[in-house]
Amino acid sequence: MLNVFSLDTSSDHCSVAMSLDDIAYSDTTFAPRQHAQLILPMVKAALEKQKVKLDNFDAIAFGCGPGSFTGLRIAAGIAQGLAYGSDIGVLPISNLRALALKAHNETQAPRVLVAIDARMDEVYWGLFEVTIVEELPMVTALNGEHVSAPENVALDIQTLLSGDRCELVGVGSGMAFVERFPENLVQALSSYDVGMNPDAREICALALADLSRGAVAGEPQEAIPSYIRDKVTWKKLPGRE
Repeated sequence: MLNVFSLDTSSDHCSVAMSLDDIAYSDTTFAPRQHAQLILPMVKAALEKQKVKLDNFDAIAFGCGPGSFTGLRIAAGIAQGLAYGSDIGVLPISNLRALALKAHNETQAPRVLVAIDARMDEVYWGLFEVTIVEELPMVTALNGEHVSAPENVALDIQTLLSGDRCELVGVGSGMAFVERFPENLVQALSSYDVGMNPDAREICALALADLSRGAVAGEPQEAIPSYIRDKVTWKKLPGRE
């Protein structure tokens, strides 16, 4: 049986989770700008409460992005440090995938549009199909993961809504811009939830599923954030190029 410890600090929430033999545990707290102070005590409390050690796990999974740049760096740094100290591998998990699984668990919708506020008047987004295969989640990106203005969230609605897996829900902080999404997309959504955030519990479930299907946990130095942006565009003051 595979065992995974997971953590996430990509949003205003800070969370940890684990799956170890018959133990399933998760803890989440609302902690804007307090992740650096809270995440290690949360890890320690989780291990002590369940009376386990990190070297009991096969991998440390973390929400690698997209999300808050600072939060992603904290998660990657903590995962890397814990992995080095316990001599176990790391597994980066997309926060968009984690949100898609969370939405499916709550709504049973087979297709999920995930959108996260990317600041600078843009959203990170992706469309996912979610199925359960042999009791393990399979979350597949149907068109990759992107960052764009809300007006440029582009999906082939007719193709997406064909067949018997047609229900589409939207989740994530980026859904606050839903009125700026293309009209055909808005009409295709059966519901949307602005308040849903990524959580270490779904990251843990995805890591277990990926490992079970042959994914390999990487070396600690492979714990790096995924920003999606190729570069960050800074607004310069007049006269400064």
